[in-house]
Amino acid sequence: METVQVVRIKDVIIEKISANDQELESIFGCTKRQASDMRREMIALVSKKHLRNGGALVTIKGFDEYLQYRGTQSWKKK
Repeated sequence: METVQVVRIKDVIIEKISANDQELESIFGCTKRQASDMRREMIALVSKKHLRNGGALVTIKGFDEYLQYRGTQSWKKK
């Protein structure tokens, strides 16, 4: 008789790839208005590769990168 190993998965965590302003508010701890303003800045200043759905959504990774870029000398020059 052959033994069979059964694996139970209790939790599955699915990481969000993109988010709207309301979701950005809860993820990054800013207000919905601040998230909206920063997303619009991204549309105007940064590469469009992190934007989805015509700029209505932004990737979580891209928004985090933008927050790190925001306030730097190169950001202040623009």
